[in-house]
Amino acid sequence: MKQGLDDGNISNLKRKIRGKRRLLGKPKLSADVKLANERELSYLENKVCEKRSENKQRKLKKRYQMVRFFERKKALRRMSRLRKEFQAVASQDQVRLKEAILRCQVDIRYTEEFPIEEKYISIYGGSLISNSRRDEIWSALYDKVKASPHDLI
Repeated sequence: MKQGLDDGNISNLKRKIRGKRRLLGKPKLSADVKLANERELSYLENKVCEKRSENKQRKLKKRYQMVRFFERKKALRRMSRLRKEFQAVASQDQVRLKEAILRCQVDIRYTEEFPIEEKYISIYGGSLISNSRRDEIWSALYDKVKASPHDLI
């Protein structure tokens, strides 16, 4: 039974690529056969790149799943505590609490929207090396959340 081009296995795709390259290396090959095989070769090479990317994303998502979960829970707990404080506090302290609640919302969005194809950079703990990338993503999300029309409280 001949298998289709959409084999999910990278090694099968690589085997097909090797066969196509060998076929294209033959000196006496008609133009239409050569063109069809070149197209199929480029398709297979793109498919291998896609599969590698998917595997990397799946691996990183699985690796950092628990860290994201704990950080999201920490931000949710912090936000619920701040909302309770907000309702019990005088109006002069509410401005400070609104900003803190906004930061918690950004932290929650950070855990949800961090790019999957990169290694996850923790919000609450981390190294000095990765602070610039974390701050870059965090500030972009901060601007997005601050510009959104919904009420913070």
